[in-house]
Amino acid sequence: MKEIELFIKESKIIFSDFNRPHNSNDFEDDPENTEYYKLLRNIAREDLTIDLMGDVAFGPFSSLSSHSLGYYMPRLIEFCLTGLKDVSSEPFMLLFINVIGDNPNSERFYLFKKRHKKAIHSTFNIMKKYYYELIKENGWNKELEMAIEKWDL
Repeated sequence: MKEIELFIKESKIIFSDFNRPHNSNDFEDDPENTEYYKLLRNIAREDLTIDLMGDVAFGPFSSLSSHSLGYYMPRLIEFCLTGLKDVSSEPFMLLFINVIGDNPNSERFYLFKKRHKKAIHSTFNIMKKYYYELIKENGWNKELEMAIEKWDL
């Protein structure tokens, strides 16, 4: 698990060029997303907790702007790689696979440089190395494999 600790530290350096965003999402006119905005507007990266990420049904993760994703990514990576569970007691890494795994070239990642994308690819590979059985038990192994392939830039 030393590899995980070192990678979490490294991710903080890799994503350190993202400053705290003014808005956490790009959907301020949507009432649900306004709730997410209010939830995160005063939260510094180091103060972000797993409880604030909610779960699949309600949570700001899927509506974070590109800037916010970059700013919070080290904590999101930490939540994944330390095996934390969301407010519904589901492994957060499953939500991470769902939200991040799909397409590294989407508009959500337009601010991400190659080093940021490589860090996300490494996150997926570390998840596979240490948590594959858990991911498979939850039926997300194919999505993880696809994410690894898509993020291999």
